[in-house]
Amino acid sequence: MTVMRKASKTLLVLAALSLAALGPLCQAASSATVLSIGDGDTISVLERGQKLKVRLACIDAPETAQTPFGVASRNQLKALLPLGSTVSLRVQAVDR
Repeated sequence: MTVMRKASKTLLVLAALSLAALGPLCQAASSATVLSIGDGDTISVLERGQKLKVRLACIDAPETAQTPFGVASRNQLKALLPLGSTVSLRVQAVDR
């Protein structure tokens, strides 16, 4: 198993989901496909036919406009989670 796969399988995320869709907060992890990388701490995924914006838990990366570290942060996340890769989502908290 590659480092990239290990990282994607253990990823903890904050998902912006409605409370109705959440069910119990202690739900099992679900699989999703990476659609895009926003910045160093935000990705978009496709989960069960729904596009979701996902914030990575416990990570505070610079925004892409904060040069040069914002772009470097985004590029590093792109290397760890290439488009089309599969990640496991576990809801840690709901953001707005």
